[in-house]
Amino acid sequence: MKLTRLISCLSLASLLVPAAAQTDATQLYGTVTTVEGTRYTGPIRWGKEEASWFDLFNANKDENPYSRYLTERGSTNTAPPAPGTPPTPPTPPTPPQRGEDNWSWNWNWGGKRVYAYGSGYAVTHLFAVPFGAISKVVVMGREEAEVTLRDGKRYTFDGGSNDLGATLQVVDPEIGTLSLEWTRVRSVEFADSPARTEKRFGNVLYGTVETYAGSFTGFIQWDHDERLDTDKLDGDTRDGDVAIDFGNIKTIARDGLGVNVVLKSGRELRLTGSNDVNSDNRGIIVYSPENGGVDIPWREFRTVTFASAAPNRPTFADYKSVGALTGTVKTLGGTTYTGRLVYDLDEEAGYELIQGKEKGLDFELPLFLIKRILPKGSYGATVILKSGTSLFLEGTQDVSADHDGVLIFKNSTDTQPQYVRWNDIEEIVFD
Repeated sequence: MKLTRLISCLSLASLLVPAAAQTDATQLYGTVTTVEGTRYTGPIRWGKEEASWFDLFNANKDENPYSRYLTERGSTNTAPPAPGTPPTPPTPPTPPQRGEDNWSWNWNWGGKRVYAYGSGYAVTHLFAVPFGAISKVVVMGREEAEVTLRDGKRYTFDGGSNDLGATLQVVDPEIGTLSLEWTRVRSVEFADSPARTEKRFGNVLYGTVETYAGSFTGFIQWDHDERLDTDKLDGDTRDGDVAIDFGNIKTIARDGLGVNVVLKSGRELRLTGSNDVNSDNRGIIVYSPENGGVDIPWREFRTVTFASAAPNRPTFADYKSVGALTGTVKTLGGTTYTGRLVYDLDEEAGYELIQGKEKGLDFELPLFLIKRILPKGSYGATVILKSGTSLFLEGTQDVSADHDGVLIFKNSTDTQPQYVRWNDIEEIVFD
């Protein structure tokens, strides 16, 4: 899912920033326990990539407990068959019409859906949550883990991204940086980052990216990979290869088959020849605590200007109060349902994400940032954030007729939730 550059423990140690004047509670922090029970506590970097609480942990949800509420026609189940009852052969699928369920495979950015014989819908979705929403990770196999979230929910995953099976880096205050293979780790327990740390991996990149669709300011991930000022921008100059610390860069501008770089010292360079600086770049992600994440393809990128400090830095404590998804669903017929929501038959907590495309850009939005969603036909939806930003998103299951609908539980004891199909929704208003 992600391409990473391997860096040795020695080279990582040389990238650590001294303690003086370093106060950043944005960085991942916690205790890594090995299979023998040895504990290492300090800043953590996950798989040479994720280093901050707003970075995403990815896997696949292979099981969906909410699929049991649906039949093959998209209505709520009222009485499951008795144990041992032979399954009824399904009616052969008919071509779907607008407002009807699609029984064919639906591959998209957010996951897949398939009508499964004898079991109604079998839904596999992408599990993607900020690391700040995770309390503990217990390693169970080479690419397996049990993940406990801050709200107490537990999930077991087997593959789905390179976050499972990753090599973990932890900065021990006495021995420095330790690189731990996944199979050497028993568990990782996250905790609040201290106000000051003696050593850490670097400062998160922050700045403004100009695109053909507008500008975006926030925390920056270059090529889906580099995200700290100690990470390197690789490229070729006419005199040879270079690897420049992002902390020394003021601006990067796309120009033809390469980029023009201006350093903070004022020096200028032209770089070509690597996926950091040409069309093989996988994109530039900008995350804003107010507006979520936007993934900018290389073809839409124009320039980035880095800034030295971010005004709002998400911390581990910021995710503690993010809980179950609640709100009101209003149907096209004028009926309203209020309670705990399960969006797209999958997302049930505010820290989970929806995805969509606008003007050639890919957006990933935590649900706790969203105020309203208004479906617009079968192909998109207007999404209004609590910040006031309005987007028209399309192109994914989260905001199209491929959407699996919304469940509404009236209260904590409700065992028969109301189900509303996407094409029957006028708007969803989140609390």
